Amino acid sequence: MQPSKIALLTGAGFTKNFRGYLGGEMWSAIFSQPLVAGNPRLRKDMLDRMDFEQSYYHVMKGDDFLPGEKELLGKAVEKAYQEMHAMIHGMSRHDKALLKFVLREIVARFAGSGEERGFLFTLNQDLLMETFYHETDPVLGKFKLSIPMMDAQPWVFSQKAPPYVRQREWIRVPDEATVKALHSKFWDSQPEQRFCYVKLHGSYGWRSADGSNAMVIGGEKGHRISSEPILRAYFTIFEDVLRGPDCKLLIIGYGFKDPHINQRIVDAVTNHGLRVYIVSPSQPHEFRKELGLAARSYVGAIWNKGMHGYYRGTLYDFIDMDKLVLSSDGEWFLRKVQTSGYWNRRE
Repeated sequence: MQPSKIALLTGAGFTKNFRGYLGGEMWSAIFSQPLVAGNPRLRKDMLDRMDFEQSYYHVMKGDDFLPGEKELLGKAVEKAYQEMHAMIHGMSRHDKALLKFVLREIVARFAGSGEERGFLFTLNQDLLMETFYHETDPVLGKFKLSIPMMDAQPWVFSQKAPPYVRQREWIRVPDEATVKALHSKFWDSQPEQRFCYVKLHGSYGWRSADGSNAMVIGGEKGHRISSEPILRAYFTIFEDVLRGPDCKLLIIGYGFKDPHINQRIVDAVTNHGLRVYIVSPSQPHEFRKELGLAARSYVGAIWNKGMHGYYRGTLYDFIDMDKLVLSSDGEWFLRKVQTSGYWNRRE
């Protein structure tokens, strides 16, 4: 099989539409845990840094904190993700209807067709897709989503996702030998993995082969990724897809804060002709300014050379709320990314 010529990458701004947390909200959720609030040193570090990823890295990787304090912070982070999942799981009927529309009319467009394999890449560690992308849905069932090289629990992509995922229901990440064997055959014909959900930073609800939490948080994410075989394989796939001929990447809800992600996009734009399309609530000049603050090279490569479409708005702006159909500008923008297949045939 070969990768589809269009791919989707989502960040925290995507799940924010459906009660997920942005960085500041996750900081609040972790800081408010009694495990942190009751520990003066952890509390001070989070107040001083005001960035949960920086605090997590400083506490976990440095020598300033005791093993017991590191364990407390680890449990607080896990608890915060549990609470976020419960929030997402319990969204209103109205929001669930909107999400179903987004999954059917936007996400599933990237499933690929024929001998193509479609890709939904994400930097998110929530369980939004696992909970609401139901393979029994009459539309989504035609474009079944799968987590490559992983044995998922029965509740994943079904209507059985619990509001609280117990540890015995967590997904066990395969060891290095298993990943190597599966990765070597990844591009072979596997119809059951035609539409791949690739969680580049791991996920809440995953356990590494050594029993640790398989989420990439904090500084030196590249190093953490290189030490986890499944994530290392996922990044190779990410590179392969972006480097494909005539590839277009739609990015929703990502603020370009991760250099290891940005560098792969820059490489694909510069050396392989990747075309980038962005959906963001920021005005274009504001987005460009933030991109430049991250690194000047990003403006030259991603903005000046790679950018082929920019939509100033959120997912909700893609929807005509009165009729529950794509808005005219939402439909126009998606067609610019050259979507095809089921959505064209049904017309």
